[in-house]
Amino acid sequence: MAPKAMNQAAIERLITERVNVAVEAERERQVNARGQGNNANEAGGQGGAPATRECTFSGFMKCNPTVFHGHKGAVELSR
Repeated sequence: MAPKAMNQAAIERLITERVNVAVEAERERQVNARGQGNNANEAGGQGGAPATRECTFSGFMKCNPTVFHGHKGAVELSR
């Protein structure tokens, strides 16, 4: 038996529900990674994201980024 076709509203509802579940799971993961839910940071947990730091323009330029002139696509530039 073939699956029933979904209308656009049903698809959007499904996407919204799944995104909300994913966002909530990510928030819980971040709370746990900060050590508020367990001792993951003290135990050297691998599930947490690396610490972020602020990047200034001058700091970015010290990394010698590749010059992009807009003639080729980003994929071609990275090769």
